[in-house]
Formats: sequence, C-alpha cells, structure tokens
Amino acid sequence: MKKNMAIFIMVVFVAWGCSKDDEAKETAPPAKNQHKIAARTAADFSLTNLDGKAVALSDFKDQPVVIIFTTTWCPYCIKEIPNWKSLYARHKDDVGFMAVYVNENRQKVASFAAAKALDYPVLLDPDGQVARAYGVRGVPTQVVIDREGKLFKQASFALAADIDAVLKD
Repeated sequence: MKKNMAIFIMVVFVAWGCSKDDEAKETAPPAKNQHKIAARTAADFSLTNLDGKAVALSDFKDQPVVIIFTTTWCPYCIKEIPNWKSLYARHKDDVGFMAVYVNENRQKVASFAAAKALDYPVLLDPDGQVARAYGVRGVPTQVVIDREGKLFKQASFALAADIDAVLKD
C-alpha cells in the first residue's frame, strides 16, 4: 500500500511539473525577434551523407536550417517521418534540411532510408559527437537555425510553426 501511495505521489509531481501552462509556452511560436535576445551561434560541423560526401552546416549560409537528430530504432522518430517529408517537400528550396542519424552505421541507415523512401538529406553522426555538441539528450530532437547561423530553437516541439517563424524574420 505504501509503495502504491509513493508511486501515486510521484506521478502527481511529474504531472504537475508538465503542466499545460508550460507546454503552451514551449509550443507557441516566439514573438517577433524574441528568440534573438539569447540566440547563440550554432556550432558548425561536417558529417558525411549516405554517398560519403561531406556536408557542413556552413554550406547553408544565409539560409535557415532544420537539423533533426534521429535514429532508425526510435518509434517516435519513425512516426514523424511523414511530417518531415512533408515539411521538406514544402520548404526544400528555402530551408536547409538534414536528418542526422546518431550512433548508427552507414549500412543500417542506408537500408532504413531506402525502406522508408527518405527524400531529404541524411547524414551520419556515428559517434554522436555532433549530437553532444548540440546538447541532444533524446531523439527526435529538432533544431532550427536562422539565416544568420544563430540557434532559433534548440529543441523545437512545433517544427512547422518554427520554420514559418524563422522564414518571416
């Protein structure tokens, strides 16, 4: 009985900490230029794509960039693929887009990308070094970078709205 009560109390505290008020603040698009107050320059990196070609963040100068840190085994990531495909199709000409597969080998990611018909750029972060540089603690983590190379959202929970907002700036 004491064990059940302790679990109940823990659940209440967790639920209280994840209140709707905090969720609304996180998912609402920022007020115009609000993100620039504490924006810092995004860390440049260079990773290889599935063809072995190096792709660097700095290749996307003067263009907003979306970086999605993901894996082949994450069920939430797999569920988001249709949304990522849609966003890529809509914004591929005005937003740099890359899915960074963390701690996975090229062969596994290539098979996965073919099976899922991924049409957006896929990069490999085999040792997780870039993910660590961006503070990734779980997948999927969606990062939005503005035209000036500043972090717009370290972890976007409303990717479509954040892309629209960064394009309006």
